[in-house]
Amino acid sequence: MSYRPTSVDCLVDLPNQGKSLLMAKNQSALQTIVGATGGGGVGPEGPQGQQGIQGVPGNDGATGSQGAQGIQGVPGNDGAAGSDGAQGLQGIQGIAGNDGAAGAQGQQGIQGIPGDNGAQGAPGADGAQGIQGIQGIQGVQGQQGDQGPAAAWGDVTGTLSNQTDLQTALNGKQASGNYATGTGTANGTNTGDQTITLTGDITGTGTGSFATAIGASKVTDAMKVETSAATSATTGTMTVSMTSEIITITPTGACTFNASGGRVGRIITFSITTSGTTSFTLTWGTNFRKVGTLATGTTSARFFAVTFRCLGNGTTWQEIARTAVQT
Repeated sequence: MSYRPTSVDCLVDLPNQGKSLLMAKNQSALQTIVGATGGGGVGPEGPQGQQGIQGVPGNDGATGSQGAQGIQGVPGNDGAAGSDGAQGLQGIQGIAGNDGAAGAQGQQGIQGIPGDNGAQGAPGADGAQGIQGIQGIQGVQGQQGDQGPAAAWGDVTGTLSNQTDLQTALNGKQASGNYATGTGTANGTNTGDQTITLTGDITGTGTGSFATAIGASKVTDAMKVETSAATSATTGTMTVSMTSEIITITPTGACTFNASGGRVGRIITFSITTSGTTSFTLTWGTNFRKVGTLATGTTSARFFAVTFRCLGNGTTWQEIARTAVQT
């Protein structure tokens, strides 16, 4: 870069280079500075000095005309959404207004016409008849009544055969076969209480029955004979003769019992003993009305009792009691 002085002549020292630099605006000024007043001409132009120090910057030039509008830049990306502002304070609740005056009560409406009575419902069906209760224990026999007065006999004099009226009466009472001594057949009509001493079973043939029913408490418990019998098998289907009061069984498999025979009102109980570790199912089949089957369980030496009563037809047996397992 060159430095061309315009209005000031000066001498500039360059200590770093061991030189001085003389600057003038023209040759005349230069001659004035160095005192060159001789008539000699101007020597040849010396070599170009080193570039002078940059002068003070000139004044700014006039403002240039505005350049053309540049091309619009690419739109910038949308800025991130701002955070939500803090919630404003809740306003103070206004004073509650006074209650309005109560409205006048409306007039009562006219009562509607009563509806007709509904038709009476049909009577419900009668419930099923309950199971007949078990017959109660027979009462204790009453004490025997006092013995009646002894018979009074009059005196008979003379020969008995001469007493014709007595003989006729005796002949009528002692008809052939109307008495028994030892073994034989007794027949005829007896009235009142009779005492008969038996030394053996009474047997007979033919048909017949007592003319009247046996009086109450005339047959004591000691006179009743109740029997017990085992079933004909211990597994499978079998026919049970309903003639014993106690029927026993220790099942060895599943069983089905069918009833045979019966007497109205008679009560018979099946007495069941378990065995083994297998549960067997017992079923009461033909001529039985039962609650259901019975499972014997898997424990030995346990006991069940199932009781039936013979109904009015003399052949159907209805269950009236059943126990849970017993030990």
